[in-house]
Amino acid sequence: MHPTRLSTWRAVCYRNAICWRREMLVSVLGSVIDPLVTLVGLGVGLGKMIQPQDGYEYTSFLAPGLVLVSAMSCANYEVLYGIYGRLYVNGTLKSMICAPIRISDYLIGELIWATFQGTISGCLVALFAGLLGYIDLGRIILIVPNIAMIALSFSSIALVVAVTSRGYAPFLFYQSIFIAPIVFASGIVIPAAAQPYMVQLISSISPLYYGVNQVRDLLLGGSAFPSVYLSILTLGLSFVLVTIASYIAQARLSA
Repeated sequence: MHPTRLSTWRAVCYRNAICWRREMLVSVLGSVIDPLVTLVGLGVGLGKMIQPQDGYEYTSFLAPGLVLVSAMSCANYEVLYGIYGRLYVNGTLKSMICAPIRISDYLIGELIWATFQGTISGCLVALFAGLLGYIDLGRIILIVPNIAMIALSFSSIALVVAVTSRGYAPFLFYQSIFIAPIVFASGIVIPAAAQPYMVQLISSISPLYYGVNQVRDLLLGGSAFPSVYLSILTLGLSFVLVTIASYIAQARLSA
Protein backbone atom coordinates (compact mmCIF):
# COMPACT_ATOMS: atom_id res chain seq x y z
CA MET A 1 0.00 0.00 0.00
CA HIS A 2 1.25 3.46 -0.92
CA PRO A 3 1.41 6.00 1.90
CA THR A 4 -0.75 9.08 1.57
CA ARG A 5 0.64 11.88 -0.52
CA LEU A 6 0.74 14.26 2.42
CA SER A 7 2.78 11.81 4.50
CA THR A 8 5.21 11.37 1.61
CA TRP A 9 5.69 15.09 1.19
CA ARG A 10 6.19 15.48 4.93
CA ALA A 11 8.72 12.64 5.03
CA VAL A 12 10.76 14.10 2.18
CA CYS A 13 10.82 17.54 3.80
CA TYR A 14 11.68 16.05 7.19
CA ARG A 15 14.56 14.06 5.74
CA ASN A 16 15.94 17.15 3.98
CA ALA A 17 15.51 19.29 7.09
CA ILE A 18 17.60 16.87 9.17
CA CYS A 19 20.41 17.04 6.61
CA TRP A 20 20.07 20.81 6.28
CA ARG A 21 20.49 21.43 10.03
CA ARG A 22 24.20 20.66 9.81
CA GLU A 23 24.78 23.32 7.13
CA MET A 24 21.96 25.71 7.98
CA LEU A 25 24.10 28.72 8.91
CA VAL A 26 26.33 28.49 5.84
CA SER A 27 23.35 27.86 3.58
CA VAL A 28 21.37 30.83 4.88
CA LEU A 29 24.30 33.24 4.85
CA GLY A 30 25.32 32.15 1.36
CA SER A 31 21.89 32.87 -0.07
CA VAL A 32 21.50 36.22 1.71
CA ILE A 33 24.91 37.88 1.48
CA ASP A 34 25.12 38.03 -2.33
CA PRO A 35 21.88 39.98 -2.94
CA LEU A 36 22.63 42.27 0.02
CA VAL A 37 26.07 43.09 -1.39
CA THR A 38 24.44 43.80 -4.75
CA LEU A 39 21.81 45.96 -3.09
CA VAL A 40 24.33 48.03 -1.14
CA GLY A 41 26.81 48.23 -4.03
CA LEU A 42 24.35 49.19 -6.74
CA GLY A 43 21.81 50.94 -4.56
CA VAL A 44 24.19 53.15 -2.59
CA GLY A 45 26.99 53.54 -5.11
CA LEU A 46 25.25 53.60 -8.46
CA GLY A 47 22.03 54.94 -6.96
CA LYS A 48 23.62 58.34 -6.39
CA MET A 49 24.16 58.67 -10.14
CA ILE A 50 20.69 57.51 -11.25
CA GLN A 51 17.52 59.52 -11.34
CA PRO A 52 14.50 58.15 -9.42
CA GLN A 53 12.89 55.20 -11.24
CA ASP A 54 9.10 55.22 -11.65
CA GLY A 55 9.01 57.93 -8.99
CA TYR A 56 11.09 55.98 -6.43
CA GLU A 57 14.65 56.24 -5.23
CA TYR A 58 16.85 53.66 -6.94
CA THR A 59 17.46 51.69 -3.74
CA SER A 60 13.70 51.34 -3.19
CA PHE A 61 13.31 50.38 -6.84
CA LEU A 62 16.10 47.76 -6.70
CA ALA A 63 15.39 46.11 -3.32
CA PRO A 64 12.08 44.33 -4.17
CA GLY A 65 13.62 42.67 -7.21
CA LEU A 66 16.64 41.43 -5.27
CA VAL A 67 14.33 39.92 -2.65
CA LEU A 68 12.80 37.73 -5.36
CA VAL A 69 16.16 37.00 -6.98
CA SER A 70 17.36 35.67 -3.63
CA ALA A 71 14.32 33.37 -3.35
CA MET A 72 14.72 32.23 -6.95
CA SER A 73 18.45 31.56 -6.65
CA CYS A 74 18.16 29.62 -3.39
CA ALA A 75 15.33 27.40 -4.64
CA ASN A 76 17.04 26.97 -8.00
CA TYR A 77 20.32 25.86 -6.41
CA GLU A 78 18.60 23.44 -4.04
CA VAL A 79 16.74 21.74 -6.89
CA LEU A 80 19.58 21.60 -9.39
CA TYR A 81 22.30 20.23 -7.15
CA GLY A 82 20.25 18.74 -4.33
CA ILE A 83 17.68 16.78 -6.32
CA TYR A 84 20.16 15.67 -8.98
CA GLY A 85 22.46 14.31 -6.30
CA ARG A 86 19.66 12.55 -4.44
CA LEU A 87 18.22 11.07 -7.64
CA TYR A 88 21.27 9.88 -9.55
CA VAL A 89 24.34 10.13 -7.30
CA ASN A 90 23.42 9.25 -3.71
CA GLY A 91 20.57 6.90 -4.56
CA THR A 92 18.23 8.50 -2.03
CA LEU A 93 15.15 8.09 -4.21
CA LYS A 94 15.88 4.43 -4.99
CA SER A 95 15.97 3.66 -1.27
CA MET A 96 12.79 5.67 -0.61
CA ILE A 97 10.90 3.89 -3.39
CA CYS A 98 11.17 0.72 -1.31
CA ALA A 99 8.71 2.36 1.13
CA PRO A 100 7.04 2.42 -1.48
CA ILE A 101 6.28 5.94 -2.70
CA ARG A 102 5.36 7.47 -6.02
CA ILE A 103 8.13 9.33 -7.83
CA SER A 104 5.75 12.23 -8.47
CA ASP A 105 5.04 12.54 -4.74
CA TYR A 106 8.75 12.46 -3.98
CA LEU A 107 9.41 15.25 -6.47
CA ILE A 108 6.54 17.33 -5.09
CA GLY A 109 8.02 16.93 -1.62
CA GLU A 110 11.35 18.16 -2.96
CA LEU A 111 9.66 21.18 -4.54
CA ILE A 112 7.93 22.00 -1.25
CA TRP A 113 11.28 21.90 0.50
CA ALA A 114 12.98 24.04 -2.16
CA THR A 115 10.11 26.53 -2.01
CA PHE A 116 10.44 26.72 1.77
CA GLN A 117 14.16 27.43 1.52
CA GLY A 118 13.65 30.03 -1.18
CA THR A 119 10.93 31.73 0.86
CA ILE A 120 13.15 31.88 3.94
CA SER A 121 15.98 33.36 1.88
CA GLY A 122 13.76 35.99 0.29
CA CYS A 123 12.20 36.97 3.60
CA LEU A 124 15.63 37.39 5.23
CA VAL A 125 16.82 39.65 2.41
CA ALA A 126 13.60 41.66 2.74
CA LEU A 127 14.15 41.93 6.50
CA PHE A 128 17.73 43.19 6.13
CA ALA A 129 16.67 45.60 3.36
CA GLY A 130 13.98 46.90 5.71
CA LEU A 131 16.48 47.35 8.54
CA LEU A 132 18.68 49.34 6.15
CA GLY A 133 15.71 51.55 5.36
CA TYR A 134 15.27 50.55 1.71
CA ILE A 135 11.77 49.10 2.12
CA ASP A 136 8.92 49.36 4.63
CA LEU A 137 9.36 46.72 7.35
CA GLY A 138 5.66 46.75 8.11
CA ARG A 139 4.71 45.62 4.60
CA ILE A 140 7.10 42.67 4.32
CA ILE A 141 4.42 40.22 5.49
CA LEU A 142 2.36 41.16 2.42
CA ILE A 143 4.96 39.86 -0.04
CA VAL A 144 5.54 36.41 1.51
CA PRO A 145 3.05 34.69 -0.89
CA ASN A 146 4.78 36.30 -3.87
CA ILE A 147 8.19 35.16 -2.64
CA ALA A 148 6.87 31.60 -2.29
CA MET A 149 5.32 31.66 -5.78
CA ILE A 150 8.60 32.77 -7.38
CA ALA A 151 10.55 30.11 -5.47
CA LEU A 152 8.06 27.46 -6.57
CA SER A 153 7.96 28.50 -10.22
CA PHE A 154 11.73 28.50 -10.73
CA SER A 155 12.29 25.36 -8.68
CA SER A 156 9.77 23.63 -10.98
CA ILE A 157 11.72 24.73 -14.06
CA ALA A 158 14.98 23.64 -12.46
CA LEU A 159 13.42 20.27 -11.65
CA VAL A 160 13.10 19.38 -15.33
CA VAL A 161 16.71 20.47 -15.91
CA ALA A 162 17.90 18.35 -12.98
CA VAL A 163 16.12 15.13 -13.98
CA THR A 164 17.25 15.38 -17.64
CA SER A 165 20.91 16.22 -16.95
CA ARG A 166 23.69 13.67 -17.23
CA GLY A 167 26.01 15.56 -14.92
CA TYR A 168 26.55 18.85 -13.12
CA ALA A 169 28.04 20.73 -16.09
CA PRO A 170 24.69 21.59 -17.79
CA PHE A 171 23.61 23.48 -14.68
CA LEU A 172 26.08 26.29 -15.35
CA PHE A 173 24.87 26.51 -18.94
CA TYR A 174 21.25 26.69 -17.77
CA GLN A 175 21.98 29.46 -15.30
CA SER A 176 23.98 31.45 -17.85
CA ILE A 177 21.67 31.06 -20.84
CA PHE A 178 18.31 31.14 -19.06
CA ILE A 179 18.41 32.47 -15.49
CA ALA A 180 20.76 35.44 -16.03
CA PRO A 181 18.85 36.89 -19.03
CA ILE A 182 15.53 36.45 -17.22
CA VAL A 183 16.85 38.39 -14.23
CA PHE A 184 17.94 41.35 -16.34
CA ALA A 185 14.85 41.26 -18.55
CA SER A 186 12.38 41.31 -15.66
CA GLY A 187 12.84 44.93 -14.65
CA ILE A 188 14.93 44.32 -11.55
CA VAL A 189 17.92 46.53 -12.32
CA ILE A 190 16.46 48.55 -15.23
CA PRO A 191 12.76 49.34 -15.69
CA ALA A 192 11.22 46.92 -18.18
CA ALA A 193 9.65 49.78 -20.12
CA ALA A 194 13.13 51.17 -20.86
CA GLN A 195 14.32 47.96 -22.50
CA PRO A 196 14.09 46.95 -26.20
CA TYR A 197 10.83 45.49 -27.47
CA MET A 198 12.20 41.95 -27.83
CA VAL A 199 13.44 41.99 -24.24
CA GLN A 200 10.02 43.18 -23.06
CA LEU A 201 8.42 40.34 -25.02
CA ILE A 202 10.62 37.79 -23.28
CA SER A 203 9.96 39.29 -19.86
CA SER A 204 6.19 39.21 -20.42
CA ILE A 205 6.19 35.39 -20.17
CA SER A 206 8.43 35.26 -17.10
CA PRO A 207 6.89 34.74 -13.64
CA LEU A 208 9.71 36.86 -12.26
CA TYR A 209 8.53 39.92 -14.22
CA TYR A 210 5.04 39.78 -12.72
CA GLY A 211 6.40 38.93 -9.28
CA VAL A 212 8.77 41.91 -9.28
CA ASN A 213 6.04 44.33 -10.32
CA GLN A 214 3.64 43.01 -7.69
CA VAL A 215 6.19 43.00 -4.87
CA ARG A 216 7.41 46.46 -5.79
CA ASP A 217 3.83 47.71 -5.74
CA LEU A 218 3.10 46.05 -2.38
CA LEU A 219 6.24 47.35 -0.69
CA LEU A 220 5.80 50.88 -1.97
CA GLY A 221 2.24 51.30 -0.77
CA GLY A 222 0.14 49.74 -3.49
CA SER A 223 -2.59 47.10 -3.39
CA ALA A 224 -2.42 44.59 -0.55
CA PHE A 225 -3.87 41.77 -2.65
CA PRO A 226 -1.55 39.10 -4.13
CA SER A 227 -1.34 38.68 -7.87
CA VAL A 228 -3.94 36.13 -9.02
CA TYR A 229 -2.26 35.86 -12.40
CA LEU A 230 1.08 35.03 -10.81
CA SER A 231 -0.50 32.34 -8.61
CA ILE A 232 -2.37 30.69 -11.50
CA LEU A 233 0.68 30.83 -13.75
CA THR A 234 2.93 29.35 -11.07
CA LEU A 235 0.62 26.51 -10.02
CA GLY A 236 -0.19 25.58 -13.62
CA LEU A 237 3.47 25.65 -14.63
CA SER A 238 4.47 23.56 -11.61
CA PHE A 239 1.82 20.92 -12.30
CA VAL A 240 2.93 20.48 -15.91
CA LEU A 241 6.65 20.41 -15.11
CA VAL A 242 6.31 17.97 -12.20
CA THR A 243 4.36 15.61 -14.48
CA ILE A 244 7.05 15.81 -17.15
CA ALA A 245 9.86 15.38 -14.62
CA SER A 246 8.16 12.35 -13.06
CA TYR A 247 8.01 10.50 -16.38
CA ILE A 248 11.63 11.35 -17.18
CA ALA A 249 12.90 10.31 -13.74
CA GLN A 250 10.88 7.06 -13.88
CA ALA A 251 12.32 6.22 -17.27
CA ARG A 252 15.91 6.95 -16.24
CA LEU A 253 15.70 5.02 -12.97
CA SER A 254 14.10 2.04 -14.71
CA ALA A 255 16.75 1.89 -17.44
